[in-house]
Amino acid sequence: MAATLRSLGLVNAAEQPTEVMLKLTDPNNDYSSTLREIIISQYDFLTDPEFDIKNTTTEKVAEKIREAGAGGSTVTKCITFLLAACENAGIEVSSYVKAPAPSRSNGGGKRRAKAKDPAPQADSPADEALGADLVPENMERITVPLRGMEDGVIYFPAELEPDEAKKAVRMAVFILNEFYGLED
Repeated sequence: MAATLRSLGLVNAAEQPTEVMLKLTDPNNDYSSTLREIIISQYDFLTDPEFDIKNTTTEKVAEKIREAGAGGSTVTKCITFLLAACENAGIEVSSYVKAPAPSRSNGGGKRRAKAKDPAPQADSPADEALGADLVPENMERITVPLRGMEDGVIYFPAELEPDEAKKAVRMAVFILNEFYGLED
């Protein structure tokens, strides 16, 4: 999620919200039009005069995403995210563009056993790794427990108003759902 927020220009390298994030979460701004500006600014091919998102195919979108450096299953995740983002931003996309089905394993591969921690820890790995002193100033941290994985962390400005906080949470849920292909 942090990589997605950085790539969309919503947080800086120190994982602090940028002006773009503040604009997106400002209840006085139109969420859809602000998201539209973000998506168009971050997906260069959407402004390419030789590429028309309203009249294209999945393969051509996948090609553009590969040209941007993505590969493997990330292409599927990127297309899924882009389609959902375009829908939320009111950007018309060709009906011929669909997220490719994720590749499925036939179950014949070996699975690596996850190493067990020698002793239980009182704090989550995310809390221990980041440390309370590393929480950016004027930010609040929410630890997100992830089953079978290291906990995740989401930072929000501490001074968010309730409406702004709802928009920020909505955006975080949107990113998680689209990037990981989760259900609500």
